[in-house]
Amino acid sequence: MLFRRKNLRPKKWPIVINRIGVPMQGVIKSVSVQDVLRLIAEAKRHHWTAAGRPEWLREHSNDLQDLLVTILSKERDYIRCSVVAILQDGSGGHFSLDISSTEFDTLPDLDQETLVSFAHNYFHSFSSIPLDPGQQAEWDRRGSGRG
Repeated sequence: MLFRRKNLRPKKWPIVINRIGVPMQGVIKSVSVQDVLRLIAEAKRHHWTAAGRPEWLREHSNDLQDLLVTILSKERDYIRCSVVAILQDGSGGHFSLDISSTEFDTLPDLDQETLVSFAHNYFHSFSSIPLDPGQQAEWDRRGSGRG
């Protein structure tokens, strides 16, 4: 189930094949701009290679609808994550950010409402499959009779 029951064990996320082909726990966290900027500063302090997109984030901070974080891979001293930035107009993108395991665990899990919204946005990201030729002919025939 997608809903969270209070005072019960934490949500158990499924194992998924991430975008680099590695099976990982499918945890999705929700973060604020301030969280990400703090985590970027931490990555830079540790000289980790994936240090986000701080300039882009500051530039677009007023246009953000959601910032989501998921695991790409577990490294020795940190977790390589993908941060997805969704703008209010539905566009956005993603970037890599290295985060300590401790910091990652403190971030809040994605809530049900955002998860459902994210899933629907994913559905809408696919283009429409064209009508089969017979269906197109029927559509054209019906459309041509309208005045």
